[in-house]
Parts: sequence; C-alpha cells; structure tokens
Amino acid sequence: MRAPTVDRLVDMLDLDRNTARTIRGLMKGDIDPCDVSESCDAWVRRCYHEPDWTSQALHAINDLLECHGVEGWTDPKDFRFGVSFCNTGDTYALTVCLIDDNQGERWRLCSWGGLAGAGVCTF
Repeated sequence: MRAPTVDRLVDMLDLDRNTARTIRGLMKGDIDPCDVSESCDAWVRRCYHEPDWTSQALHAINDLLECHGVEGWTDPKDFRFGVSFCNTGDTYALTVCLIDDNQGERWRLCSWGGLAGAGVCTF
C-alpha cells in the first residue's frame, strides 16, 4: 500500500524522524499497532472480532500524533468512496487520512476539510 515517505511525514506534519518512521511502519504494515499504542491494544482486546489492520494502524497513528480520535465519512452519492482520518481539531490542518475508493485503500496527508470540499490532497 502506498504511503508518504518518512521525509514527507517529517516535513508536512512537523514530526521527529523516529515518530515518522513508526507512522510509516504502521502504514506499510511492518509494525503491529498494538505494540506502539496502549489504547489501540485495549480497544482490540475489547472487540469480539479483531478490527482490520488499517483501522488499528489509524488508531495507533492517532495516538502518536496526539489527535482527538479517528473519524470518517462516506460520500452519500457514491458509497464506494470514504475517508477515515485522525482528527487534529482543525478542519484545515494536515493530518493522516486513509482513503478508500475504486482505486483501493491508500494513505495520504490531507486536510480533511479540503478533501471534503475540493479534493485537495497530497502524498
């Protein structure tokens, strides 16, 4: 699955390199989300059916970015398009988004407000 580079994560989200490496590892599936996020681990243990790895990764990334939870929406005109994102508390601040559409799932750095309003999104 495509994901932003470590350099892009450092530059765009103002992260230290270790945090950026961890986030990229989560996006690529190289790091178990429950190993880096206690709240993700607790959430998964409470679930009857284990959530898919991208949902777990997004929750762990939310913790690493110290955001306000994972949110999402689906296009009401085309249910094949949806986005999940880490809520920064600012509609137009860049954040980590997981886009799911006819091209499959992919990670992006987006402002979810910009994505919802104008399709503004970057790698």
